[in-house]
Amino acid sequence: MRIAALDDDPILIELIQASAEHAGHLPHPFTDGASLLKALRTETFVLLIVD
Repeated sequence: MRIAALDDDPILIELIQASAEHAGHLPHPFTDGASLLKALRTETFVLLIVD
């Protein structure tokens, strides 16, 4: 499952990424909203985690 995670805290992004990978998913971390919005124009995600 493709998961997009947005958070400005790098530690939380690492935790989300590690947890998703451990569960067999493909995480895509973002540290700012602009980069997530840009990715959403061309990519699809099954789940968005937004802080």
